[in-house]
Amino acid sequence: MADQNPVQNLCDEATCPICLEYFRDPVMIDCGHNFCQICISQHFGKSEAEASCPQCREIVRPRKMKPNRPLASIVEITKKFSVQTIRGAAEAVGKLCNKHQEPLKLFCEDDVALLCLVCDKSKEHREHKVIPKEEALEKYKDEVSERLKVLRKEREAIVSLKLKEETENQELLAQAETERQKIVAEFKQMHKLLEEQERILLAQLKELEDNIKDIGKKHIAELSKEIESIEGFIKKMENKQEQPANDFLQDVGATLKRCIAGKCETPLAYPSELTEQIKTFSNAITNKFKAYRSEDLEVPTLYLFRNGNYIHSSQLNRYGHVACSDELCAWSYVMGTERFTSGCHSWVMNMRNEPLWAFGVARDHSQDRNETRVWAFGKKSRDGYIAFTSKNVSLGPPFNQWQQVRVFRMPELL
Repeated sequence: MADQNPVQNLCDEATCPICLEYFRDPVMIDCGHNFCQICISQHFGKSEAEASCPQCREIVRPRKMKPNRPLASIVEITKKFSVQTIRGAAEAVGKLCNKHQEPLKLFCEDDVALLCLVCDKSKEHREHKVIPKEEALEKYKDEVSERLKVLRKEREAIVSLKLKEETENQELLAQAETERQKIVAEFKQMHKLLEEQERILLAQLKELEDNIKDIGKKHIAELSKEIESIEGFIKKMENKQEQPANDFLQDVGATLKRCIAGKCETPLAYPSELTEQIKTFSNAITNKFKAYRSEDLEVPTLYLFRNGNYIHSSQLNRYGHVACSDELCAWSYVMGTERFTSGCHSWVMNMRNEPLWAFGVARDHSQDRNETRVWAFGKKSRDGYIAFTSKNVSLGPPFNQWQQVRVFRMPELL
């Protein structure tokens, strides 16, 4: 008792044992104990004969309460004295309770808030789990540390994913550039007949390339934003860790809730359809290039010149499978364009002073091998021009040597 703070003793003597506040209109009962008039009246209730003292349990007469004016004066002096003295002492160790101006020495785990000794005795916290401030400090610092570990791991995972996807994006763009070079190199060997096809393919590649850039940029931007958000939380939590005990515990619950609420979901992986699109595009380009070369036609005597649109035959060998007139089937021939099933089509033939030539269209022979399905036109040396039908029709001797002929295929004619 000799070591007890005299200021605290004075404050205790000026405090009502029932409400634990400074006395308000103090009264003395028969046993000599003092209480707030309203507190003791509520305690006695309607009892008039006798009741027990809430402090010593001695039987007293409820109606024999005497105002204790000297105590009321001491309470007023104590209030002024204690506030100044306690505030000065409390500033060295922490904040005061806003309600009672007492040092905050306890921590309520139910409300996640600092309490003074008076708050601990109040009805508001009487049933709550209250622990010493030091114990709460250690407990919540451990919890904050664990949460920081989780956040740092999340940040590392997303940073790693971002680097990986940046690499993948660059690789896809590099593949797109490779395809660009392939397209340009191939089309340099072809003639003006393929210029329109080149333009279309480059436009498609540009669209795909822009799509890769846009989606990659958006995806990486989302990851950067997520990293920035997590780094913000980490900074706040690190700053929180460095705060004094009272500041740290003052709103640690709200800080943790905000941190948990702001937890990011596992980010989506880089869109796999972009890889599939560039792969599909590459395969489509390869197939188109194969279709433009004569090696798929399996004609041993035909040679495709480097300009891509001129065919020369070293010998006139019979080749083909379609049912046609004997004269037409005696000539070598080669597919000049892809199969088509509808619409109007046209192409230009360069004769280059050839003595013999023919061109036209053929219908699919797989359905009926016995019926002629070839419409063609050609030149038979000096005999003139001829139309190849079920019966060859001579059109007379040539008046001029043709250099070019344009072929039109109209759907209503087939």
